[in-house]
Formats: sequence, C-alpha cells, structure tokens
Amino acid sequence: MNAIERFERFKRIRGNEVFKCFRSNLEEARYNYWNSNGAIQKHRRMMDTLFQAVDAGVVNSGWLLSCGVDYHYEKIAKLAMMQRARGWDVRYHTNCILETIEDAYTRLGQVIMGERDKAGKEVK
Repeated sequence: MNAIERFERFKRIRGNEVFKCFRSNLEEARYNYWNSNGAIQKHRRMMDTLFQAVDAGVVNSGWLLSCGVDYHYEKIAKLAMMQRARGWDVRYHTNCILETIEDAYTRLGQVIMGERDKAGKEVK
C-alpha cells in the first residue's frame, strides 16, 4: 500500500464509519482512539452522561472515579501513535474500556429503576 492509500485509509478511520475488520493492529488502535465510534469517544460520551447524572443528583460523584479508565485510555493513545502495535495490547485495553462503559450504563440504569441507591449499592 502506498502513502496515498494509507492516508486515504487513515482519513476513513478518523471519520464516522464503523469498521468491522482492520488491516492491522495499528489500524484498530487508531480507530479506537480517533473514530467517533471507537472506544475512546464512547467512553467520553459515557462520562458526559455520568457528569449529567451527578449534576442532577441521581448518583454520587464517586461514580466518576470508579468509571474512569485513565490507564487504558493512555495505553490506547500510545498504541495509536506507535509504528507497530501488538494485537493483544490493542484488544485488551479496548475491551477494558468497553467493559467499563457497559458496566457503568448497567449500574446507572439500575439506579434509575430503583434497584440500586445513589452510591451504587443494591436496594433490598
């Protein structure tokens, strides 16, 4: 693949397209870092939702700490900037971020439905 093809592919990765398969581990890392459908942007949207929930008094502010994934976020950022990326690293850190997002939305839904209190503890 020549430089122009790589640049065109990079522009597509940075866009709003949803990718199912990637040509390389590096491409997957870049997708999850820059694309609006990638793990980092999904996490940012989840954090915005949590900030709104904290401001509205639905949940305690401790949720912002428990749902932050700074370590994995930084690792994905470093992987996206590298020349080569190990597939295990890309998939592990991406999956950790996505699991945190899923868990946060599940717990937030349980708080709204009355199954948990503001601190996130189960209501009996």
